[in-house]
Amino acid sequence: MSGTILVTGATGRVGSELVRLLAAAGVRPRALVRDVERAREKLGDAADLVAGDLNRAADLDAALAGVERVFVLTATSRGQLTQERNAIDAAVRAGVRHVVKLSVLDAGRESPLRHGVWQGDANALLVNSAVDHTVLQLAFFMQNLFGMVAGGAIRSSAGDGRVAMVDARDVAAAAAAVLTDCPDWARNRTLVLSGPEALSFDDTAKVLAEATGVPVRHLPVPREQVAAMLRQFGAEEWYAEDVAVFNDLIAAGRVQAVTDTVRRLTGAEPRSLGDFAREFAAVFQRAAAPPPGGWQAG
Repeated sequence: MSGTILVTGATGRVGSELVRLLAAAGVRPRALVRDVERAREKLGDAADLVAGDLNRAADLDAALAGVERVFVLTATSRGQLTQERNAIDAAVRAGVRHVVKLSVLDAGRESPLRHGVWQGDANALLVNSAVDHTVLQLAFFMQNLFGMVAGGAIRSSAGDGRVAMVDARDVAAAAAAVLTDCPDWARNRTLVLSGPEALSFDDTAKVLAEATGVPVRHLPVPREQVAAMLRQFGAEEWYAEDVAVFNDLIAAGRVQAVTDTVRRLTGAEPRSLGDFAREFAAVFQRAAAPPPGGWQAG
């Protein structure tokens, strides 16, 4: 493969792993970052860093000069659609050959998630452009569990619904495969990524307990409490409500589809939750330990 690859969202959980994988494969990517010095601390010398803001079209035109492939990933925010539209429009202007974009599962105008609607609009813009594309969709990162386990419990309103979790590193590996050597079947397609199984949060708690040696349980709470917990930690109202709605989707069985896309793209099986939990057992042990007074009551 020849030609430069530009990575947006390069300092995040997926983007930083993607940069690492590309560099390890002998492909030096270009990374669009807001703060070069802070990005250098995260990425080291694995990428050529260019300062820029996805909200400014002029920054993107400069960053995309000579670029053939682009990975588009933006933070979930009110400005997400604007940023993704700017990135796609700039890729079209620059004559980019292939755009790989990350998206929430079932993004579109009918999505009950606000950010699902925003991402769906951006996906539609990309699909209807003249640029070859691959949209990679997923339901839930295993890494999200780092912030969900607290005081020995996972609190959700998802009931016994199951979600097809995937490790962010497997998502990055899939993106790297498409960016460097895209198979024909993955070009101009929307592909769903998942881990090897769909698990309920009861199942998840058992896996984490076995991996850490610390009791972890799933504590069902009303959906209103899910949103309230997010607001308590500073989340905007729309985001807190989106998380509560996502719990509804899990409960309704709408995010449990397991696919073989990671294996087909990378040639390797995606990590299981058990593998993930054992690797990060120390992290979960700290989060799972009950408070001094015993289990929290909800």
